[in-house]
Amino acid sequence: MAKKENGKKKQEVKYTKAGPAAWIRVYKPDTQFKEGGEFKVDLFLEPEKAQEVIEVYDKIVADTVADEGGKPSKDVQYKLVSDCTEKYLDGLSSTGLDVDPTWYLLKFRVDHKVTPKKGEPFENHIKVVDKAGKDLPEGNDSIGNGSEIRVAYEPYGWAVSGKVGCKMRLKGIQVLDLVAYANNSIEFEVEVEEDDIAF
Repeated sequence: MAKKENGKKKQEVKYTKAGPAAWIRVYKPDTQFKEGGEFKVDLFLEPEKAQEVIEVYDKIVADTVADEGGKPSKDVQYKLVSDCTEKYLDGLSSTGLDVDPTWYLLKFRVDHKVTPKKGEPFENHIKVVDKAGKDLPEGNDSIGNGSEIRVAYEPYGWAVSGKVGCKMRLKGIQVLDLVAYANNSIEFEVEVEEDDIAF
């Protein structure tokens, strides 16, 4: 049940089913597109597992339209993998992750540094735990594409200039099967000169 906070509906934290993920930025924010940086996860779920998240999302959009008026934004935070751009899918494939086109891509994001119109600026941080629920600090092996995770998120509706939508605010992840991030997988074949052979 949504609670009211400062006159607006505050959603409870929700949890996804487990699935493979990509472009996981939970320890350090991605600053490429946002000045204050953002944490993000792209999660892939088969239709049956994705249905609960989609229903929550669609209901919040419908409720926000009813409360605020306006039209739903085309910037939706979920889509079929088959509707992803070729460039995006090629990027996944280059890391060894090929996702079933009938599955859904679910996007979870949250700004790192937030400066509200009212109140003090603050920073968001992401809770990262292992399959036993214990804190998983950043180590030598960052969380790479294909890692199996669950996502904790807080959905909330927004309305700006006649457009209405829903954001799925990233709160934390549980890493069930970690695939190490390979920053550089280039290998060179070692060539041996015949004169160097010792027999």
